Amino acid sequence: MSANSDASSGPPLCHCGVPAVLRDSTNANFHGCVNQEKPSDSDFFDWAEPEMCPYGKRLVEGLKDKEEGMWAEIDRVEKLMEIELATYKANMEGQFAQFRARALELYQTREKLYKFREKMYKSREKMYQIALVIVILLMLFYVKK
Repeated sequence: MSANSDASSGPPLCHCGVPAVLRDSTNANFHGCVNQEKPSDSDFFDWAEPEMCPYGKRLVEGLKDKEEGMWAEIDRVEKLMEIELATYKANMEGQFAQFRARALELYQTREKLYKFREKMYKSREKMYQIALVIVILLMLFYVKK
């Protein structure tokens, strides 16, 4: 039943104060203004719904209660998902920070290794130069004999 009508009081009242008339369309019946000759004359419209039986009313109320319960469950699950997402994000941020720290550590170790290799190559070069000088000195020593 519409908000403007009651089964015991008859048809709803139009905006102009006159009881609305029952009109029918292909799919359903509705109440419209008696003074309405064309759609632009009055904007009053109200579905003409038949009175619902007590069982139907209880059934609708039960469905409304179930719907409220479902919305409450959806809210609960959304909150849980938000908490889970926040926890996951915090864990990922922590792991990313650890990854960055480890990557920086590896980069610094690699730089130390490159510097060590460079020193080693320079030392090896000096050793070869010293060895060459020794060989030359030995050759000169043996040649003089």
